[in-house]
Amino acid sequence: MISAKEVHNVRTQAMQTLQTLIILAFCFCLFSLSACGREGGNTRQETTSTRNAAEEALSVLIDDSQNPLMGTWTNGDCTLTFQADNTYSAVFNHGEVHEIRGTIVLSGNVLIITDFEGTSACTTSTNSQTASGCYTFTLNGNMLSFSLFHDPCGYRATFLGIAFTKR
Repeated sequence: MISAKEVHNVRTQAMQTLQTLIILAFCFCLFSLSACGREGGNTRQETTSTRNAAEEALSVLIDDSQNPLMGTWTNGDCTLTFQADNTYSAVFNHGEVHEIRGTIVLSGNVLIITDFEGTSACTTSTNSQTASGCYTFTLNGNMLSFSLFHDPCGYRATFLGIAFTKR
């Protein structure tokens, strides 16, 4: 006979798998919309509105109280700070300090990251619309590493490609 705890564990794993599949499908749709916005016409505003609506709908599926990334992480070149309100900041010190601020959406080990301000913030090349990146992440003790799923921003993909240590 299967115990109630085993049933609960199976349901929890199934829900996490479903959330991960939904967020990966969201990533695909998000980047398809970004590509449409770069082709010209009046799709930029529609793309931004659609992206915002999709992110709001997706946030309903996510339990914000369980943000495993919350806190400050560093890799020597970059310091990332993730806040409880699903915002983040990245500070770089390459002779002069550069800071990026943005938002994150988490589901399981999937992260969607979007910059909204800063001198090195990632935007599309054709307008000021922000470009989102999609990553999976792995936590191993106090070590955090990201694996690229899709990100039109090479700079962000580079600095997230180096493992971080929790402060």
